[in-house]
Amino acid sequence: MDASPPDSPTNPPPADRPSTDPPPPDRPSTDAPVEPPAGPRRRSGILLLFGAILLVGGFLVAPQLPKDQTVHVVLGNGAARVKELQIRYFGPLPTDVAHGAGAAGRSAAPSATAGYFAREATFRYGQDVHAPRIVDHAPRLVDGDYLVEVSLVTDHGNGPVQPVQRYVHLSGERTTSIDVVTALEAR
Repeated sequence: MDASPPDSPTNPPPADRPSTDPPPPDRPSTDAPVEPPAGPRRRSGILLLFGAILLVGGFLVAPQLPKDQTVHVVLGNGAARVKELQIRYFGPLPTDVAHGAGAAGRSAAPSATAGYFAREATFRYGQDVHAPRIVDHAPRLVDGDYLVEVSLVTDHGNGPVQPVQRYVHLSGERTTSIDVVTALEAR
């Protein structure tokens, strides 16, 4: 007779009675549904996807954020006569206005682009303080094409000098110079 206990691996249980032993580890139980484990690989894949979406979004939004622009207004030898300098930025201009600025576009008054007024700065100089030969201005603007208007008031007392208007492309990577020497010399 066999000395092994009933229901042992050498002596399987009868077919009409279920086994009370758990299934071996290499065979899953048929009672519960089998789901793959949510391990570190799945989580890191989701994090990488989320990071990639943020990176692409940053590249799309970054060009539309304001940057520090560098603008030099060149006064030259007439700087000592300047009592006030006002600089106004209109833009960024739409592509058709900026690139179609031929003879008719350059003579357009800023009121034609008044809907695009972006920034204004005024520099005043007292009796003992003279304007520098080059006035440095660093407005915070989006890269793009702008109409810049420079108005000057001199010590002659005849009112302001005719405003100088220039179409410029501002890019945070370079310095833009606006020469108003000829307007001062004409005064």
